[in-house]
Amino acid sequence: MAEKDLQIAQNAEEKARVDVTTSEQRVRVLGGDPLRPSALLELRAPVSGTIVEQNVAGFEGVKASTTLPTCSR
Repeated sequence: MAEKDLQIAQNAEEKARVDVTTSEQRVRVLGGDPLRPSALLELRAPVSGTIVEQNVAGFEGVKASTTLPTCSR
């Protein structure tokens, strides 16, 4: 029984390590620095336009700090 508990704990630890590594990689891709955590991460669109949909899940949030220019299409 104790060996089974140890294996469960080791599996949970490995999963947590993978989650941390994945999260660090995502922060880097978005231009952040995992060594200097911040509550906000500024994202800039590659082109001007109008946001027509914002997909937010869980505890994520979206805050627009400026008015975005509209795209004439």
